[in-house]
Amino acid sequence: MPAMQWLLSFLSYINPSNAADSIAAWFKLSLLFLACTWTAATIATAVWAAYSFSVGNFSTVAPLKFLRATAKLTATALFVPFAVRGRV
Repeated sequence: MPAMQWLLSFLSYINPSNAADSIAAWFKLSLLFLACTWTAATIATAVWAAYSFSVGNFSTVAPLKFLRATAKLTATALFVPFAVRGRV
């Protein structure tokens, strides 16, 4: 099928794992640091929210707004499926 072969060759060009090979190592490390910071901030805010719910006292609602925005952004815009190298 020529259409299927065209699709496979097209997908090989836009494969994110091929693009990742051309990115500098310092940029990859920066993205890793950013992802770890994002995860730590989300976990810390979730722990604070859980503690505040258990005590029944919220000193401020700003962390809850941050947690809601973080969860919303993480579940939608930041969800990028990564291709596994060698599979099509």
